[in-house]
Amino acid sequence: MELADKLRVGERTAYLLLEQLKDYKAKIAYDRSRKTYFYKNDFELEVSISVAVSNGGQITHLFDGSYFVKG
Repeated sequence: MELADKLRVGERTAYLLLEQLKDYKAKIAYDRSRKTYFYKNDFELEVSISVAVSNGGQITHLFDGSYFVKG
């Protein structure tokens, strides 16, 4: 599955991600002629990311934030 390759995850993980997006009302379809997934209509998705490093009991936060993705 090309999507799994692009995301560098297994096929099962890619399918689970697609199902999760559909659970959030993202209208996703597959175009057989182009062999790709696409969004049928716009939706908004908020993504939160937190990155921290633990070293000898000390935790350093490198990044913490969120942003909106409009698909």
